[in-house]
Amino acid sequence: MARITLSRDEYTSGELPPVCVVCGEYSERTQWHNFHTTPMAIVLWGFTAPWACFIVPMVLTFLAMLASINVALSLPVCPDHCNHWRIRFYLTWAIALSTWANLGLAMCFPGHHVNVIGLYGSWILASIALFVLPRTEVHVSRIDEEALTLSGVHPDFVAAVENARHTKPRGDADCG
Repeated sequence: MARITLSRDEYTSGELPPVCVVCGEYSERTQWHNFHTTPMAIVLWGFTAPWACFIVPMVLTFLAMLASINVALSLPVCPDHCNHWRIRFYLTWAIALSTWANLGLAMCFPGHHVNVIGLYGSWILASIALFVLPRTEVHVSRIDEEALTLSGVHPDFVAAVENARHTKPRGDADCG
């Protein structure tokens, strides 16, 4: 997967090339998605104190809300990938809920081997949900006032954007 930096004019004008950001196929369809970035230090901080499993998520959620930057983008997607973000969203929440359930069971019935195995399994699933899923989807890896960087996009989308940049008229020439 590739990465591309789009200027504010490019991503707000709605004139991105009709190439699916996930698979690179031609697509006239666009999908709005609200992207956000959270500093990695906040995410990693949660893994330093796994014993505080009920307090840490609340603190992390609050810090993530304060430190996150949000942007809504309309990106071209083909019919096969129109649910690209929705499926990952539901999968992440399912993993999070099962993790909380297993942690709750482990705290209610301490010393049972089944709960210990469930606890470690939940920890692995939560790691996948936090580190693997968000980094294998199309996501915004950097946002600033002038541009944003999309990561996980298909190389054909990058090539189409670069081609559109080179064929775009540069304004009126000096006819003097």
